[in-house]
Order: sequence, then structure tokens, then C-alpha cells
Amino acid sequence: MNNRQWVNLFFIGVSLLVIILLTSSFFLHDKFQKNTLEKKEYLIKENTPKIIFAGDSRAERQLSVSTALNILKYNKGDIVNIAVSSGDPIALNYLADKYPTKFKNSTVLVSISANQLNDNAKSKGYFSYSMISKLSYKEKIMTFFPNNITTLVGYYLSIVKNYLKTQFNLTKKNIYEETYGFNPVSGTLKARNITDRGIKAHPWYENYISGGLKYKIISNSLSSLANKVEKLYVYTAPFAPSYLAAMKEGRILNFEKSFKTQITNICNKHNITCINYLKIDELNDSHFYDGAHTNKLGAKIFTRKVLKDFRLAPIQ
Repeated sequence: MNNRQWVNLFFIGVSLLVIILLTSSFFLHDKFQKNTLEKKEYLIKENTPKIIFAGDSRAERQLSVSTALNILKYNKGDIVNIAVSSGDPIALNYLADKYPTKFKNSTVLVSISANQLNDNAKSKGYFSYSMISKLSYKEKIMTFFPNNITTLVGYYLSIVKNYLKTQFNLTKKNIYEETYGFNPVSGTLKARNITDRGIKAHPWYENYISGGLKYKIISNSLSSLANKVEKLYVYTAPFAPSYLAAMKEGRILNFEKSFKTQITNICNKHNITCINYLKIDELNDSHFYDGAHTNKLGAKIFTRKVLKDFRLAPIQ
């Protein structure tokens, strides 16, 4: 292609983006957040939970409902896990608004990870769609154009897709019904597969910068959520020891520590109890299936610890 053709292609792309933005925003934008937690919404609709486990994939795979039920002597349905991959407090606010009485009488425990404060984590899954929904037109363009435009396009396509599914009554199947939303994963971490290079390339830490746009959105969403529930607890999840060791005392470990400090500051500002787990003695590599997610056995151990640390269960 010559220069003129490249220029024409550029303007065509910009024009298409503007059309998508305008069409989606004016007609479908208010329907977006139904797309985020719809696979787990049934757990709130069909139960009256006393405790709600929520947040991202780490909570979904680390907080075992059956373990918590056994410890607390609760009945089935008293505890549910509505955490999902890329889940965040923004999406939770939507459900809390939809089911105000159920949330008002519940204790909510939310996991938050570093990508949720890293303004440069912009790829799909690391800049959540619910977070994008809070951005203005100008912020969307400035944040994603041109290098991460596919994330923004994916966001609007998800709105259209969800709208069409609603119109044709094509609902998604509920997931993890037998475990009340908990996703038990088997397998054991192989320490030899963990490298410093691999950790540095993780999308969570891409050109890490925090304290900006995402910080403001997360802070506002946690503040809002705290007023909609009986009690709100926040935690940051631990890593496998070998994964943490591979971080070394370098910039990635500093990023993670900085993230945990900022989450603590947000929670302190809004009088929310927060516990940061970087490494805990009760877990070793055999309790993880990858560097950041526990396996089934690790989830049982971590659930016990979380209930104890947040004083939701008797201290033994």
C-alpha cells in the first residue's frame, strides 16, 4: 500500500469505530453489565446468602463454598461464590442494585488483583468490560487508541451480542451449580516452569502504572458497594512460594507490593477491612495449580484461613 491508501484505511477505521461507539452507547450501553456476572446471577436469585464470595478468578478458585459451609455449620444456599474471571467491584454494584435486600443482609468478601489498578493493563480480561463501562468517550479513545483498540471493539461487540441473546431469549447456562459457584481446579504447579522472564511478561504488570484512572474507579466502586451490604471485606490473594521467589526483589515484586499498599489505602479511606496475602505459611507449591491460583486442596486451606482472619469463624 502507498501512503495515501494507508491514510484512507486509517480514516475508514476511525469512522467505523465512531459508528460502533455511537450505536452501542445510545441504544445498548445500559444493558451492558448484565453480561458480566450473568452465569453466576442465579446464585443470588435462587438463594438468600449470608456470605457472598466475589471478585476475580482467584476468589472463584480459592474460596470453597462447601468448606465454608462445614466450618460455619450453615445450610446450602447460605454461602455462594459469584466470583468470575475479570470480576470486579463494579460488576458487583450492578447485582447489589438489582437484588438490594439480599445484598443488604449479606457479608461480601471480594478479591482484587494487581491488574485492576494497573492503567497499562489494557488487553482483554485485564481491563474489565465493567470498568470500561465507566469511562467517558474521551477516556475510552485516549485509553485504547490505537494499540489496544481490539479491547474496546470487543467491549462493544459484547454489548451487541448480549442484546441479541436477550432479544432471542438465548441465555447462558448457569455454571458450577453443584459447588454453588466455586470452581475447583485439579493439578499441581511445576516449579521448573516458572521463570523470571515469564513473570515479567505477565499482562498484570505490563508497563505498570497505578494511582490513575483505574484507582479512581475501583475506589468509587468499593465505596458504593460498602453502603449496599451488611459488611464488606477485601483481600488480595497469595502466590505460590516458588512463583514469589521468582519475582525476586525486582520491579515485579515492587509492583505487587505497591498494589497491595494502594488497595489498603483505598479500604482505609472507606472504612473497609482489608487483608493482603502475599505469601502464607499454610500454602506451598503443592497447593497451587499455577503461580497465582490454588488447586482444590489449596482452596480448602485458604478458605479456612480467610474465615479465621476476617473473624467469620471461631478462632482455633
